[in-house]
Amino acid sequence: MADQQEADKRKHFFLRDKSDALDFTAHQGGGDKAGPPVLPRAQHGAALMGQLRALESVAQARATAQRAFGMESGIGLQIQFEGIANVELAFQSLGNETKKIELLSVYTEGETTFANVFVPDGKLAHFEKYVTEYLEEKKDINGGARDHAPLLNTIAAIRAAEVRALWTDDLDLLPVDKTEKFWWEVWLPVRSSRQSVVNDFKRSAALVGCDVSDKQADFPERTVLLMHASQEQFAKSALSLNCVAELRRAKDTAEFFDAMPVEEQREWLDDMVAHLQIPDESDATPRICLLDSGVNRGHPLIQSLIAEGDLHTVEPAWGTDDQANHGSGLAGLALFGDLTHALASAQPIAISHRLESVKLTSVEGANKGDARHHARLFSDAVTRPESGKGQRRRVFASAVSASDYRDRGRPSSWSAMVDKLAADADGDGAFPA
Repeated sequence: MADQQEADKRKHFFLRDKSDALDFTAHQGGGDKAGPPVLPRAQHGAALMGQLRALESVAQARATAQRAFGMESGIGLQIQFEGIANVELAFQSLGNETKKIELLSVYTEGETTFANVFVPDGKLAHFEKYVTEYLEEKKDINGGARDHAPLLNTIAAIRAAEVRALWTDDLDLLPVDKTEKFWWEVWLPVRSSRQSVVNDFKRSAALVGCDVSDKQADFPERTVLLMHASQEQFAKSALSLNCVAELRRAKDTAEFFDAMPVEEQREWLDDMVAHLQIPDESDATPRICLLDSGVNRGHPLIQSLIAEGDLHTVEPAWGTDDQANHGSGLAGLALFGDLTHALASAQPIAISHRLESVKLTSVEGANKGDARHHARLFSDAVTRPESGKGQRRRVFASAVSASDYRDRGRPSSWSAMVDKLAADADGDGAFPA
């Protein structure tokens, strides 16, 4: 045994002299974008100084309004720096922790980079000093440049930040119609007091009728709230903009609607119904025929899209309504797909088809017994709408299945009937019996 253990031992691998030492080389960043261009100093500096001076009156008016409002999270102005196209904006140099000048967000649109910066009241002079030293070509005692050219030569324009400037999401997600209400993700800075920023934002947004959720997500440097409002509405609140780091479109999920009170769900439902574009009831309109547990036509999303005469059943004693709470859900899926997107949209919802329903089973677990019975019922279900309206264009959809798996993929009489009807094995043509 000992000899066998010794034979099973394997020597360790030792890798030696397999690396080479190289001198450190600084990363030359910037990708395909060029470094700072050499601009006509006097002309460029004068333009930037003029833009900063124009912001002084805006900053003063905003500060006065903020103090009157009792804002506690920071008095100041959000400004946007626009970079020069195809030139890397030196945005890292825009923030100044000592003076509480905060770089809030950076985004790129096309070949141009934009940076949003919060400038506390009275601190515009910080950037004016930069431009003054740029114009004077300031140097240090050793003759080194201290003129901030690496920053200022990458800036094309400076302006007050508005709603569009704070939008960092995909531009296609921003509605073209500025009166359209939708859910925003509002990213707030923390500053010296997270909750003060949140409270200031909620109070100021409420003044223009924006609906802000009570829930918030806290991150080390940001707080995220959900807000329901239009661009036009939100743009009226300069006070709110002061609190925002960036804006995005909220991700719509079913949980958002499921968590609502019934009354609020009904409001969203009514709004969606108002946006529906309903196809006419003529036989030229395509149909999806559901072979399931029936449909409750009284549901407001279904009622206008399935006629009373298009409700069928394979057993008259069962009726045509959905007692299994299954077929009606299938109807909604066949009409709208993911309801989350349909409910959240304020755009017209065009429906190109209508529904038919054949009640194939009364409740879950029904139709037990001879397996051949399932095949016959399925054939009857297909025949019901075909016999009266055979000229319609329709597709059949069935989500009914057996509760046991004893066939293990082998053909059953039920599946064979589906194949027979689909392939027209009897040669009955367009309307199989």
